[in-house]
Amino acid sequence: MTRALVWCMGVAFGVLPRGLLRILARAISALWFYVIPVRRAWAEAHLAAAFTDMVPAERRRIVRLVFLHQAQNTLEMLAWRHLWRAKSPKWVRVEGREHLEAARAAGPVVILTAHCGNFDLLACHEARVFPLSVVSKTLSWKALNKAWMDIRTHLGLDILPATGTLQAARIALTQGRVVALVLDQHSAERRAVEHEFLGIRARTSAALATLAVRNGATIVPAFGARENGVHVLRYQPALQAETDGDARTQVAATTLRCLEIVEAEVRARPEQWLWLHRRWKTREGVPLVLR
Repeated sequence: MTRALVWCMGVAFGVLPRGLLRILARAISALWFYVIPVRRAWAEAHLAAAFTDMVPAERRRIVRLVFLHQAQNTLEMLAWRHLWRAKSPKWVRVEGREHLEAARAAGPVVILTAHCGNFDLLACHEARVFPLSVVSKTLSWKALNKAWMDIRTHLGLDILPATGTLQAARIALTQGRVVALVLDQHSAERRAVEHEFLGIRARTSAALATLAVRNGATIVPAFGARENGVHVLRYQPALQAETDGDARTQVAATTLRCLEIVEAEVRARPEQWLWLHRRWKTREGVPLVLR
């Protein structure tokens, strides 16, 4: 039932002009923010903890934009298979792909990314250009998860499970695929790296750094942004894993270096990051409101 509903919504949204989709997203986000404020308190608390000098009015404005951004992301993905006509649509722009191509020519590549811009849409765009696998968590609502994963795989993405990530990612790399990992979510895994993210103690998956340290994969940062109606994907210069110390030290240092890059992206466009996610769950050194 859920899959059929999602498909029908995709057909309906796919015939709408992009301008009308934006109007619909504004209406949905307003309803979400003012009437059914699910996770609004979390988003506001996260912003307050990360940007301690931000006044309440500015926090509220940014959270309102976060809700709008997420509504736009969802509608665009639902309509994606019907909107996607041209090989290179005018509303997608890719910059710096030469960094990725140079890294691919040298060996295995992992993409460092985060939930910035319309992450899913841009990943689907790139999956049309080169073989791309993305590590993804499973949504708690099974029917919705199935429908959402169907859309992504239909558009060319290879989805790797968040559990058993290393084994699946290593296989993908040996097959010549590029593996993308988001590094902005809480990790409960035993080997997670503990650190500060946006000034707050957090735990982050060590999978990306482990692939770089133990498998020699080159790390290429890539982040999306919504700019004046255009989805921009920017690849940054590649980096290699840290080499000082033992393997565990190298993984931790590489993870922290990657997180500095992610943090810079979040600070640059806070309204386009997923503040709704419970990023900070570490018990020690974390404000009670964020646990």
